[in-house]
Amino acid sequence: MQSLHSFVINKIFKSAILPMLFIEILLIFLIFIFGFLQEEKNELLLQDTASQSFEEVASQVAQRMNAKIERVEKDANALKQIIESLFTHSIYYDGSHLSYVFDEGFFINEKKGSAAIYTTNISSLNDQDKLSLKVLSMSQVPLEALMNQYKGVVDSAWINLGKNYSLYYPYINVKDELSSTLDPTKQSYYFKADETFNPERKTIFIPLFQEPWALSHGQIGSVVSPIYVNDKMAGVIGMTLTTQNTKELSNITLPFNAYIIILGEGGHVLFSSDEDEFYNDFQINSFSTLHEKKMQEPLSPFIYHPHEDSNFVFFQKTLQSTGLELILIAKKDNINKEINAVYFETRKYGFISS
Repeated sequence: MQSLHSFVINKIFKSAILPMLFIEILLIFLIFIFGFLQEEKNELLLQDTASQSFEEVASQVAQRMNAKIERVEKDANALKQIIESLFTHSIYYDGSHLSYVFDEGFFINEKKGSAAIYTTNISSLNDQDKLSLKVLSMSQVPLEALMNQYKGVVDSAWINLGKNYSLYYPYINVKDELSSTLDPTKQSYYFKADETFNPERKTIFIPLFQEPWALSHGQIGSVVSPIYVNDKMAGVIGMTLTTQNTKELSNITLPFNAYIIILGEGGHVLFSSDEDEFYNDFQINSFSTLHEKKMQEPLSPFIYHPHEDSNFVFFQKTLQSTGLELILIAKKDNINKEINAVYFETRKYGFISS
């Protein structure tokens, strides 16, 4: 009996079963190691895909905003050309029905229309004054038609012909909103479009957010086109972009609780698609928040130098010729959390092998 027991242990178990057990244990160990490595590889693959997706999302948002800004620039340029031609063809237009009343330093169109047409810095009207006001009156219809296409994209539009003649759409009570001694030619939205700053005479974007009056109106900047008559600058036409317009332009659902910020010159934060989250992350109030909450604190620049252990990822794009920068911000822990959830769910159903 003892010899049979020894035979089983020595001959069968040691020589046959033990090597098989060793091989199986080794295979299980190797499967575990390769499975772990594959799992890490799959997870890294998902993270890389997420990163590429973010880059694509940032590009799409930038392209969307660029397309709308470019369209506004093209239409502002087209309207500029219409106004320039009106100076030549206004003689064929009967302006006898146009009348203006002088009130608190302004000549204002007596018949209220869709836009306010008014003068500043003059106390009487001569024939040249009436011609300029007639051109503005003729511009009212094409301007209104254009603005109806841009509801939510731009806030308002205006035409300034020198320091004396202006149109503002939509209609405002100029006596309450403006000073009769206002000289538009001294404003950045006017002189930055002249030949000194804009020798190519092209339609440009002029940032306004640092002007002292911009915060109360929430005005980020304007698309401005210079008007030339007989090869001399006669005025400007502009369309204003506000914080609300920016919100509409960038309205898009982003994955992983990501959000967008828009930076102006000097890195000042003009807008965030998630103002609360942005403030929690960086303790900065955007221009949009300061405007909406009527806060008087100065604008702060966004300065952040990501390091290897940073929880944030950034994707930056330039917005057309505006000088504005769009940055998409996401947190790594949010990305990893959702990636892991997707990974384990798909692995459970066999879509990702280990």
